[in-house]
Amino acid sequence: MLDNLLETKLKGEVKGVGTVAGFITKQSAKLTGLCEGTVVSVPCIDAHAGLPAGGVSSSGQMMIIIGTSSGHIILDKLDVDVPGTCGRVYGGLFPGYVVYESGQGCVGDMFGWFIENCVPYKYKENAEELGISIFDYMEQLADKIPAGENKVIALDWWNGNRTPYADSDLTGSLFGITLNTKPEDIYRALIEATAFGTKVIVDLYTKYGVEIKEVYASGGISVKNKMLMQIYSDVLGMNIKVADCKQSGATGSAIFAAYASGEFDTMEKAVKKLSKESSIVYKPNLENTVKYKKCMINM
Repeated sequence: MLDNLLETKLKGEVKGVGTVAGFITKQSAKLTGLCEGTVVSVPCIDAHAGLPAGGVSSSGQMMIIIGTSSGHIILDKLDVDVPGTCGRVYGGLFPGYVVYESGQGCVGDMFGWFIENCVPYKYKENAEELGISIFDYMEQLADKIPAGENKVIALDWWNGNRTPYADSDLTGSLFGITLNTKPEDIYRALIEATAFGTKVIVDLYTKYGVEIKEVYASGGISVKNKMLMQIYSDVLGMNIKVADCKQSGATGSAIFAAYASGEFDTMEKAVKKLSKESSIVYKPNLENTVKYKKCMINM
């Protein structure tokens, strides 16, 4: 069915991200306020555009975009098939690099579901009295539970599983619930479940030779939930750099445009010059990393 796709439906030259797609016309200049003749870069997916904004520019670097769901995007020179991932494209982001993508289908949506359906009204009143959001209040309570000592375990497939099983019919689970279980026990378990889901993805890439050397994060949750970010760092046993940019997609698009304009001869140089070094870095608490590793062995 797709044998003659390029010849019949997608005629023309296929260009890579960050190359010249064309130029601003006189009419477009009037509409946008840009100068006529300004270079227009070949675009890319919104999440992918966040990588250069966060400082990602070389092999073995992974960006986790943490929002309603999570995407894990990796750059590497190695081109191998990693089963269970969403795909890989040579030159799909930077020239000379393979971009891999995988993900978790339910992260922030799962936390939102829990807050909306499982938190008692008294907790919401307490949050209002403190002048903070219910999410911040739950974070404060859940953060008091020591790593590896939560009696509740969760499986985060509330919206199916994206990686490694690619099965939207799979469902989530909670284990260890008793009459003594409190909302914050479940909330922390859900967060830990997403952290372990990310760990499964990192280990999957490592198994097939794509070594994750550095981890970056962006998206609303990465700047709003400090406890979650620390748990991710502890579970992975790695530093996590949070992108120091509120609009990483727009900033990354501008970096691609600068490269397309010819201002830089490599994307690596463009990223180094135009991205901001992260001022927020989460470092693993090694004691917690050991505890979480024992949990994984027991599971």
